[in-house]
Formats: sequence, C-alpha cells, structure tokens
Amino acid sequence: MSDDLLATLELRRRADRNFFLGCVLSSLLVLGFLATFLPPLWLLFSGMILTLLNLNAYYILRRHFKRKGKALFLTSIAKEFGLTYSPSHAFEIGKLLDHGIIPPYDLKETEDGFKKNDRSFPIAFQEVILKKIEQDEREQKRYIKPVFRGLMIKLTLKRRLDFHTIIIPNRFLRPTVEAGSIPHYAGFEEVKLISPHFTKDYKVYSTNQIESRVLFDPLFIERFLELGTHLNAKWLEASFYRNELLIMAQFTKDHFEIGSILRPVLEDDLQQVRQEISHIMKLSEMLKHNAYIGE
Repeated sequence: MSDDLLATLELRRRADRNFFLGCVLSSLLVLGFLATFLPPLWLLFSGMILTLLNLNAYYILRRHFKRKGKALFLTSIAKEFGLTYSPSHAFEIGKLLDHGIIPPYDLKETEDGFKKNDRSFPIAFQEVILKKIEQDEREQKRYIKPVFRGLMIKLTLKRRLDFHTIIIPNRFLRPTVEAGSIPHYAGFEEVKLISPHFTKDYKVYSTNQIESRVLFDPLFIERFLELGTHLNAKWLEASFYRNELLIMAQFTKDHFEIGSILRPVLEDDLQQVRQEISHIMKLSEMLKHNAYIGE
C-alpha cells in the first residue's frame, strides 16, 4: 500500500513541480527577450515583478499539492487505523467549552480531522488554531493574537463521571497564553499524586479526590507523558468531564504534513504520521482497560 501511495503522490508532486519550473523557465525567456531593448533599471524592475509572480505561483502550487496530496495521503493512512479523515474538522469546539480548559477565543480554524466511531471507545482529533481579537483604543487598531495552536483529542468514555478532573501544566511553562487556569467555578482542589516525573511538569485539580486518584493510574500517567513527547508538544492539558476526555496539545509545528513540491514524499514521511496517530490511538486503547472508565 505504501509503494502505491508514494507513487501516486509522486505523480501529483511532479505535475505541480513541473508547472512551477515551466513558470520559471518562461520568466527567464521573457527576461532575456526584454534585455535586448530595455535599459538596466527597467530590466531590474521587470525581473523583480517576474520574481514576485513566480513566488506567488510557487505558494499556490504548494498549497494545491498539500491540499490534494494530503487528502489522499491522510485518507489512506486513516484507513489503516480504522479512522475516517475529514480535511475540515472532526467535531465542534463550541460543544466542549464546559470542559473549562479551552481559552477564550474569537476566531477558530480547524483542519485534518480524524474520527473513529467505534462503539467500544469513540475517538476524534483535529488540528486547531484559536485566535483572540484585541482592540487598541488609543491607536484605533485591532490585533489578532493566537491563543492556541495544536491538536485537540476527544474521547467518549464508557462511563459517565460524577465529578470534574483537569490536568494543567505548571504555570511557569505557559506565561504567554490564556489557558492553563482552573475553570472559574468553585469546588476544585489540587490532587497530590506520587509521581515526581509527572508533577514536575503538571498539576491535577478535581472536584473529587477519590475519583481523580482512580482515573490517574500509573499507566495513564505514563501514556499521557509519552503522548506529549511523541507529538513534540510544548505542553498538554486535559479534562475528564461527564462522559468525555478532552486533551489539548500545543504544537511547535504543524503535524500530518507531507512536505513540498520540491522534494519527493518519502516512506519516512508516511511513517512519521503513522507514529503520531499510533500514539494517540494507544491512549484510547489504554483507557479501555481502565477499570473505572473502560468496559
């Protein structure tokens, strides 16, 4: 399957690359023709215009390859994990605001959504960008400030929880974002866990100490930390609420990418995405066996 997928992606990539190279060659021929009668200053100006046109052509063709090629690429890999791929979104963010860990936002962008409507443990995840609009009254200007860029993972639990438990990174990890605070209603208390490796970076708050300690068994803590490492996340945040687990992973770069039109898609590119999805699915599999929220 990988060989067929790589061959198909390579054909698409070469078509976009060759079109771009054709644009560059045509620009050089035009510039050579103009050099026969234009003065140097006008020739330089013409060269700058043609360069800008070629740059625009490159970005348009790169976006076209990433959109069409990525859809083919991710649809194929999603099937390997029994997932359904959607290029736009997997779930509505507005329906998850009760979890209390999503920062206030005015604008949102979602892409690369995956869903598994498995009766044993439904899971959905997608890339998300949240932005807030800030108004500077003194300068009469409006600024758009990113408050979250990363992955949101939503798991539907087998059992409805009676209380609310959240994981947030220690505050010193995130001084510039508006997330990472306890939801603005009473009843949360810090849960002291005996795991130096976990508590070095994260804190747990819950409205019920007993329920939270059952949720955070050693295997969950291990998988949670592994997920952040393998996704190369700056930080993770999570909420157990009602019959859902919501995880937010702040990224330092985009995931589920396939490169550009200037280099072939390699088996390593496919394998990297497989590994990213695999670690997300491992978290789901692990929760199935949690005696409190699994079967």
